Amino acid sequence: YNYDIEAAAPTLLLQRAQQIDCDFAAPALTNYIHNRTQVRDQIAADCGINAKHVKFVINALLNGAVISSYRENKILAELNYDYDAIKRLQHHTVLADIRKDISAMWKTLKVTFPVRYNTNCNGKQISARLTSKQKSGLYRELESQCARVIRSYLRKNKIKVFWEHDGWRCDKAVYT
Repeated sequence: YNYDIEAAAPTLLLQRAQQIDCDFAAPALTNYIHNRTQVRDQIAADCGINAKHVKFVINALLNGAVISSYRENKILAELNYDYDAIKRLQHHTVLADIRKDISAMWKTLKVTFPVRYNTNCNGKQISARLTSKQKSGLYRELESQCARVIRSYLRKNKIKVFWEHDGWRCDKAVYT
């Protein structure tokens, strides 16, 4: 039996943001989580790319990436340097709404990190942005917490398991 935590990164991060602020809402991101295939297919069709590229873009955005035509941009490289596709992605309304929700989510999640400051050009102290390392670290921490609970359940029920990133294989059916 194969199991996967579907849309693990956006789901776990959104749930954590909602634990911090019970009024936090991210309608576009929630729609993406519940209708991943349809949203990816729509963006892919509108932007002339495939759905796997859309998944890559959204996961990159969750880690702080920017959709840019800068030559060293990883999203641009993933799209085989298709500058027109980048421009279409930058202006796609559904993706723009998801990006706004991701940004708001990280503003809510920022309280879980130690405060760091940078000095701007005027000598004023400003709050430093979260790094992609911090963002992916939080996701890995949440994924690890979730995995511990699942493994504990499987162990208590004497179910043999092989863990894979954000899912597992086991020898008996599990009531999810």
